[in-house]
Amino acid sequence: MVMAVQAGNGFGRPAPVGVGIGRLAAAGVRLRRRMRAGLSGLGLRPGGEGPVGPQAATGAADLIRQSEREQVLAQARVHGMVAIQISELMQGNVGRREDLRRQLVERQDRSDLSAAWLCSRIEELDRLITQQVATVDWHLRESRRLRQRIGAE
Repeated sequence: MVMAVQAGNGFGRPAPVGVGIGRLAAAGVRLRRRMRAGLSGLGLRPGGEGPVGPQAATGAADLIRQSEREQVLAQARVHGMVAIQISELMQGNVGRREDLRRQLVERQDRSDLSAAWLCSRIEELDRLITQQVATVDWHLRESRRLRQRIGAE
């Protein structure tokens, strides 16, 4: 069961069924950022132990930056893996399309119905391949953008 944090009181409640885990995770990240910003603006540590020294603040900021960097790298890796998987599916569809084209060319009887079916199936695969190419391209661009954002490329 997914739990959502209510208005900063720290208590969890079941999240509505339509709320995805990704949205909850993003909300948690935003909440932690707001909390860090509020505590550091007051000059206090998250545990309430008193003022934050310059070295402690720098060390904490470095840890936060490193954690965010690792998270962005993980997102970039996921985009790359999705691009590879869709590319493999696309290659299979290209092979099917070529088989259908070969069948269309080699047909002896050339009945209108079977040729029309082959042509419609080839067009359908063309549209699917075009969508898959665009999707692979987007995932690769997104992976590259995320890596450049943190200076990993």
